[in-house]
Formats: sequence, C-alpha cells, structure tokens
Amino acid sequence: MTSYRSGFSGLFLKVSLCSIFFLFLFTAALPGQNASKTKTSKKNISTLQKKNSQRKPLEKKGTRKPSQKEKILKEKIQKKKTPGETGPKKSLAKKVLTGGKKGEALKKTSPVKKTVSGKNLTPQKVSSTWQNPQRKITVVMENYPPNYFIENIPGVISGDIFKNSVLKKLKDKSKRDLLLSVYHADRKTGKYSLSGKADRSAMSKAKDILFSVGFLKVSGFEAELTQAVFSSMGIQPVFMEYPWARCIEMMKSGRSDAIMTIFKTQDRTKFLYYPSEPTSVLPNVLFKLKSSRLAFDGDLKKLKKYVIGVKSSTSYGEKFDHAGYLRKEEVPFNESLIRLVETGRVDVGIMAEPVLKHLMKNGNGRLSLLRPYVSQEPLYVAFSRKSGQKKLSEEFSVMLAKFKKTEKYKKILKKYGIVNT
Repeated sequence: MTSYRSGFSGLFLKVSLCSIFFLFLFTAALPGQNASKTKTSKKNISTLQKKNSQRKPLEKKGTRKPSQKEKILKEKIQKKKTPGETGPKKSLAKKVLTGGKKGEALKKTSPVKKTVSGKNLTPQKVSSTWQNPQRKITVVMENYPPNYFIENIPGVISGDIFKNSVLKKLKDKSKRDLLLSVYHADRKTGKYSLSGKADRSAMSKAKDILFSVGFLKVSGFEAELTQAVFSSMGIQPVFMEYPWARCIEMMKSGRSDAIMTIFKTQDRTKFLYYPSEPTSVLPNVLFKLKSSRLAFDGDLKKLKKYVIGVKSSTSYGEKFDHAGYLRKEEVPFNESLIRLVETGRVDVGIMAEPVLKHLMKNGNGRLSLLRPYVSQEPLYVAFSRKSGQKKLSEEFSVMLAKFKKTEKYKKILKKYGIVNT
C-alpha cells in the first residue's frame, strides 16, 4: 500500500512539473506572438488605407451610377457651354447636308469640289454653290464621240458644238492612241462603245475621256460667251460634259446648276428657269439625198408619208416637236443621223444648220439642204429649278444684255466669224 501511494505521488509530481514547464513556455511565447500580431495588423491597416485612398468616394444612398449614354450627353452639354469654342459644329455640318438655311450654311462651309479632269465626274448630288463667297456653279453641256474631234470644229451659233482640237493638238500620244484604239462605231445602231480588244485599265480610262473630254479646255462661241458673262458677275463656271439626255436628267434632279445651250419648250420650263435674254438664234433645217425627189415648202403635214431622222432629247421648235402625225426615227448623235440619210434608212433628217454644214464638209457631197427653215429658235443658258437658281437666272439675263453692247462681245463674234446672233 505504501509503495502504491509513493508511486502515485511521484507520478503526480511529474505531471505537475510538466504542467508548470509548459505553462512557463506558453507565457514566455505569448508576448512575442502578440508583437507579431501587432506588426501584421499595422501592415494590413496601412494597405487598407492605401486602397481606400485610391477608391472613388461612395455615392450617397438612394443615387444610381450614370449610364454611358448619360455621360456622353453630359460631356456634349459641357462642350456647348464652354466659351471661346472655334470651328464649325457638327450640328451645322448636318444642317448643310440636309438643306439648312443657305446664307448661314454656305458661308461657313467650303464649296463642293467639281472638276473636269475626268476622275470625279460620276454624277452625284451637287448643291448650288453660286451664293458661296467663291461663287462657283456647275454648267453641263453635251459631249461627242471621239471622231467628232478629229478635226477642228469651228465656232458656230450652236448649242451643241464647241471648238475643240483633240487628236491634232494632243501632245500626250498615249491618250491620243487610247482614244483611237478603244472606241468603235456600230453602223447599225449609230452608238459608240468600247472595243473588245481594250483591256480593263484602258476601258476605265476611256470612259473618263468619253464622258468628260477632261484633258481639253472647253471653248467655242457659246462657251466663251457664257464664261465672259459669268466672269462679269464674279462667278466661276465649272463646265462638265455628258451625253445630252444625261444633261437633261441632271438638270431635272438638280445635280447641276446650269445647262448650255438649250432651246426653250413648254415642257422644259417645268424644271428650268430661262433668262429673258437668249445667247443666240439657231436655224433648224431639213436635209436629204441629192438623188431624192422630196420637196419642202414649209408645210410639215406634207411630210406625213416620210420617215424623218431626229436626234434624241433635242428640240426643233414647238411646232415640229408637237407634230404627232410625223414619223420620227431617233438616234443619239448628229453624225449617226447623217449616216441614216446617206444609207437611205430614213427619207429626210433635221439638224441645226451650222452643225450640218460643218459635218457635210467631211462627207461625200451626196446631201442637200431643204428650204425654208423648219424653225429659227433662240438658244439659252438655262438654270435648274431643283437647285433654286431663279435669282441667278435673272441676274444672268441682265448681265448678258449688257455684255452684248460691249467691244469684247464684238471681238468674240469676229473671232468665230459670226455676223449677228
């Protein structure tokens, strides 16, 4: 029993000593642990403070974050309020494109660029620019197939023909060869088209040449007269050449400001403003083969049984145009019209006398003119209603009448061998 108690006491003593020892170790380690915890907490606090300083201030309760659209709208409002802002605003540019006030828009925007270089001549919507400080307007006129320009065409009283020297005066041989090589005439239709031998690059260049004759300076009596009158008004005309039917469509749609030169008809007054002063007077005459027995005494009704060749979209006077009883065969060019008469496909043709006389010089002498004239109609530089050129039409008429009294006008008449208009 005594041994049992002594053994238990010894065990208790050992356990007590161990407990005291571990307690001592724990208490000794506790201050260091608290110190490390203090260091860690201080480090975490500094990190949190740094993050909080970078954060945006919290929004007040009950508010929401603005959307991206709201931010953009707010920025636009602030820009409008900013004093000393320079340059045109987007709203102004939009007003110009959508047809805002002419006076305001045209002063603050540059004029539409229009060239006759053959590159930018695809018809597009062209607004009137004559009110611009630079005062430019577009003037469309008829162009012709390449062989019209093989020889110099003298100045005549005509709305269609202008003095142009192409093949003889072209210094650029590549353009001259291109003009001759890629076009051919279809004798059946009288139309000109690209030759199948021409490659794509040549065809694209040739299209520019056909529709603009862009490497040439527009000249001739009508062109020089129009240029001089516009110059006296402080206006720079930009001449653009297209097939005649296309010129008419451009005037209807307002894609050009003016057209030179054109007869006045009731139908055309619906889309054109005509000045009261004409540029010249042009006689229209019938022509036939010399071997034909056809005669004309001025009575159109006597021509009922004949087929008359005419050029498409061309007026020959109100009386002839509205003679529905006449049988008319349309062709695109005057040259084609002469071939129709020479080959007997039509009995008689009609054409402006100065143009016909010039084309007959290159013929074989088989044609003859019929008198009296079908009509003697005044020619005009007309202006588009769609592009709003009424005021310009009135101004042009006044300045044209004044110009006809000047010495400069007499010099132009003398230059082109015209006695009177």
